[in-house]
Amino acid sequence: IENRPIYDRYYDPLWAVASTPQLRHGKWNEEEFYAVGRRKARKLMKRLDALGVPARMGRALDFGCGAGRLTLPLVDHFAEVVGVDIAPSMLELARTRSGERSGLEFRLDETGDQSLLAGESFDLVYSGLVLQHLPSLADALACLERLCAAVGRGGALVGQGPGWLSEPGPRGSRRRPLSALGRVGG
Repeated sequence: IENRPIYDRYYDPLWAVASTPQLRHGKWNEEEFYAVGRRKARKLMKRLDALGVPARMGRALDFGCGAGRLTLPLVDHFAEVVGVDIAPSMLELARTRSGERSGLEFRLDETGDQSLLAGESFDLVYSGLVLQHLPSLADALACLERLCAAVGRGGALVGQGPGWLSEPGPRGSRRRPLSALGRVGG
């Protein structure tokens, strides 16, 4: 049971998000875990600022937010931040950590099909280390398309995906994700 992902989410949730081998089995210091998230958010915002996106700082989505490590500091940059995850235990940890911060909402994706985002628009859609947990390439690409659809005009999508999501092309290019983005106007 120890090697199953569900075990990690329930019994070692911080390690399930940031799987540094030496910090497994509850060895993550919670303050350091969230400090890493703050540093990562600052780096992300600095990079986005250099690119001149997003045009507005209204709404951000952290898809696959886990324990809220990046979701929480994004509230310092956006008027409203929505964190979405499929694990109730992770969302509970994120809610506990968030306290009474305003402009922050956590949602459970009970269906796993992102339908809870239908019709919504975000200035930033962020998703890190999520796509590799989906059962197939087709599911990962469908999820990516739905996340692209949630990006509002002048917004940005920042994602991190596994190597298997891509299909090597000329000179090591990655055709599949780029074609998925092209289909949704990315």
